[in-house]
Amino acid sequence: MEIVDEEIGQDWLKFHFQLRGTISYTVPGQSPLAVDDLTCVAALHGQGIVKKSLVAPRPGFAVTVLCRPEVLRERFGVHLADMPGPLSRYLEQGEPTWYAETGKMTPEMVMSVRALEAMSFKGAMRNAYVEARGVELLCEFWSQISRGGTPPNPAVDERTLSKVERARDHIDTYFREPLAMQKLARHVGTNETKLSQAFRAVFGMTIFEYIRARRMEEGQRLLRVGKLSVTEIAFEVGYDYSCNFSVAYKRHFGITPKEERATARR
Repeated sequence: MEIVDEEIGQDWLKFHFQLRGTISYTVPGQSPLAVDDLTCVAALHGQGIVKKSLVAPRPGFAVTVLCRPEVLRERFGVHLADMPGPLSRYLEQGEPTWYAETGKMTPEMVMSVRALEAMSFKGAMRNAYVEARGVELLCEFWSQISRGGTPPNPAVDERTLSKVERARDHIDTYFREPLAMQKLARHVGTNETKLSQAFRAVFGMTIFEYIRARRMEEGQRLLRVGKLSVTEIAFEVGYDYSCNFSVAYKRHFGITPKEERATARR
């Protein structure tokens, strides 16, 4: 069942990162805005402007970072001349407006959102972690805008992009298991070479780098929960030997699994 939500604007600047799922926005006098997998949006939702959101009935995950428009100038030192026209006019004249730019998420954005999805921090540490990742996402998006546009669409057509996203979804489910590239390529309807090239173009990393990152994220989550031993966690995320897991973990995060667990217990 589709979910419909109505929101009245309060002059927030919103940076939205749709990792999975589909949502569409409608604003009076504006064309509908559709947001799907791996899409990011920067939007100024002016005071009193009514926005309706329609969420498609399939599992999804997204992160939205909210800030006041003046924060860009006061905290991050962004000058009016460097801002898109509608945003700079709002700060100069204060007239409520709806402004939105869309683009494809960069690999850095994808990894930050995935880290937020996988986190297990609680309390003050959770708040600090969310704020840090939120600032990271905001800076990454704004750097794209300041270079003359939102993150570019990957150099693949829609049909190929769909296959890449299906491959990613398959990996997200089975990343603990050994990967057979030929089987994965056949599963999504392409060949190994095309899948490898397209996957790297979309996510900025190889398929095996992506699998390793997913294993590390899951390993980090399990270490912070604290119920399994390091050896058990290594097996859980797809490693036959805990020493290999420990080496990969330190290479990825800069600390050993035991140091991660000790930090989480403080």
